Amino acid sequence: AAILALSACSESEDLLSAFHSDPNAVHITAQVGKASADGFTRSNPLGTAEEQAKFNENDELSVRADGQDAVTYKLVGSEWQPQGNKFLKWENETMNFTAYYPATFNGTIHQPEKYTSEANLAAADFMSFSGPQTNTNKSNQLTLTMNRLMARVVVEIAGFNDQYTKNATVNSLSICGVKAYKHSDGKFYALIDPNYTTSTAPFLSLEVADGESKTTEKYTTTPTAFVAGNSYTYQLTVGKNK
Repeated sequence: AAILALSACSESEDLLSAFHSDPNAVHITAQVGKASADGFTRSNPLGTAEEQAKFNENDELSVRADGQDAVTYKLVGSEWQPQGNKFLKWENETMNFTAYYPATFNGTIHQPEKYTSEANLAAADFMSFSGPQTNTNKSNQLTLTMNRLMARVVVEIAGFNDQYTKNATVNSLSICGVKAYKHSDGKFYALIDPNYTTSTAPFLSLEVADGESKTTEKYTTTPTAFVAGNSYTYQLTVGKNK
């Protein structure tokens, strides 16, 4: 095991050395296309505005170029470093690139059925880039402006109508049939594919506990058509049959 670990470390160092010394190696800068008051950015979907504007250490992107196999790049410090045994090269002044986040994403969205942690949310924050890039001034820099493919939906329980006691709580909540993550701030979060549709699930379904009783309340009408890259927050007052 020790020999294998040393071998892997040596191969990684050799790749990085070749990457840094190759005059045609592609060097990546990545950013999120939308970062505004009504939007949110990748790696920290529950973070502050500053945190939301950054990728996280060890985030990985999958990047493909004309005629070259896809390469995974990992953010190490401030540098996106190639993984495996290869890296992309500038073969022409202008080339077409495709990139995905996370690196395991292949461009086809599979809507998660539930979110149980912040890690689940980050892993489902699907992003992509596709288009030509020019090696301006032979700098070897590739700037990836990643476009978000999911919408964030946040539900905050603002209170309860007098059909419930002051001790009532919402234990779980689903948005368009997708179980949302309940954060320590008491709000429920989910990332929803704007193209995701279901013929049976209401917009909101929530389990309310009040003493020994548990009831399921539903809000059937979706207030708006979701747009990728936007964040929607709903303050919900809960009443029976309303």
